[in-house]
Amino acid sequence: MGNSKILHRANIKGGVSGIFCLVALTACIGGGQRDSGGDGPGGSGSGGGSSISSTDDVPEGSTNFYFTDGRADTRAEARIAANVDIIANTAARHDALTLGTPSGLSLSGQELSLQLASSVQTGALSSTDFTTFNGKESDLGTPLTNGQLLSSTTGGLRSWVSFSDAFDPSSQVLLYDDWISGGAAGELGWTAVNSGTGAASATNTTSVNNLGRPGIMSLTTGTTATGRAALHLGTVTTQLDGGAIEYRTNVFIPSLSDGTNTYLLRVGLGDQTTATDFTDGVYFEYVSGTSLEWRIATASNNTRTKVNSGTLVATNAWQNLRFVVEEDASSVEFFVNSISVGTVSTNIPIGTTRLLGPIYVLAKSLGTTARLVYFDYFLFRQNLSAAR
Repeated sequence: MGNSKILHRANIKGGVSGIFCLVALTACIGGGQRDSGGDGPGGSGSGGGSSISSTDDVPEGSTNFYFTDGRADTRAEARIAANVDIIANTAARHDALTLGTPSGLSLSGQELSLQLASSVQTGALSSTDFTTFNGKESDLGTPLTNGQLLSSTTGGLRSWVSFSDAFDPSSQVLLYDDWISGGAAGELGWTAVNSGTGAASATNTTSVNNLGRPGIMSLTTGTTATGRAALHLGTVTTQLDGGAIEYRTNVFIPSLSDGTNTYLLRVGLGDQTTATDFTDGVYFEYVSGTSLEWRIATASNNTRTKVNSGTLVATNAWQNLRFVVEEDASSVEFFVNSISVGTVSTNIPIGTTRLLGPIYVLAKSLGTTARLVYFDYFLFRQNLSAAR
């Protein structure tokens, strides 16, 4: 078989091995001119072969390629880049994660689990325990309308005790009046301060719907244009930052100011029994010409904070007014009909020189038609910061 036919059958690969094969083949063919038509050495047969004198005469295949400097450089760059990535990934590695046993976490294969919490194990809260916990009362000291206190929710069960059983005079102050009395002073012996014709305070009134409301106190301005009536338990009896305070009362207002007969009403803790605003106080306020809403207010040494509550003063309907003073008197939250209407944290009277007391003030500013306000029960409770 001629050398040209052997060359045609050769699969010359790229790279160094291909070069060696090509060199050997060239040496075998020889450096002289080869006849493409011969079948033997130097022949001129009709075999259709091609004359090859150098590697330039060998075409590159579609799968196997020549080895070139450029291709060698490209592959080297790829290897260098790969090595750089490996080095960077290695440097970014960290120690394997571990699970702390106090956390309640555990790992089994690829499954991560969190144990349920118990008295000795930190963990997740079960749906059953959450329902029990979520159903507990948030405030064990809030009195109900039946005159009892919630004292315990042990095991999800509620226990109730009467005021007398729950009250501890060494650490609490508790004042309560349902206005059931033969005179105008109520059960607590309130001091009345009245001015003007017909101005007065009275208990056991039947002038308003008192169904289910035994004992109601009324204040009336009388017919004098500046008539007024007030009730108080002392105007310098209470220090706010001596322990958490709750104040509650129910108010019934037959008619608001109409431009012809105007008046103001202040309910809460204060130190003035006239139309003059409180020097020190925490109170609800309705003042003619300012707003039809209840205003929540604090006053300290004649500097005041007053905010409209967003709740209208109702007419011919009972409204429950309540506020809670934080233990250190840092803030006061106000409620109307058990709905929070705002919190005030400025101008709260603090210290032994900023004393005040439970008070109601109703004062006319214009007109000769008497204006009345009714009250159903009063509650003041303070949990003292230090037992006495």
